[in-house]
Amino acid sequence: MKKEFKIFILLEKILNALNNSRLEYIKAADKSPYPEYKRFLNKTATTRNRFYQDLMAVYRIYYSSSENLVLNKIDYKKIAANPNKNLKENPSVIIINLDLKLVELYKEIIEKYEVSEILSLHLDQILDCIKINKNKIKDKELVFHH
Repeated sequence: MKKEFKIFILLEKILNALNNSRLEYIKAADKSPYPEYKRFLNKTATTRNRFYQDLMAVYRIYYSSSENLVLNKIDYKKIAANPNKNLKENPSVIIINLDLKLVELYKEIIEKYEVSEILSLHLDQILDCIKINKNKIKDKELVFHH
């Protein structure tokens, strides 16, 4: 498989994961009884949206030429409408698992390809977010409203 197509697939996976993460952070914020944590979750959802927009810009730079007709036919609706359907799990577990998946995808694309420096910045922020979430869960034994 061509290197270009492998990058395309990884970027699409990251875009899907970012969108799912954003949606789950919003859901978790709605269920959190702690105002401080609710603000953190909403801010993180906004950050995930910014990451998504940054990555879409990178995506367009790499795949906007007319030579890449197959790659130009990205299914934006599929990316935008692919929410996580696991409703029975604790929201904090869901968001941490989604962030761990994002870390895995970001590391894969960063290690294998020179795509954009912005990905390393995203990765650092995601890792920080995982630490904060784990600490909040430990500190308060977070309980979400169902």
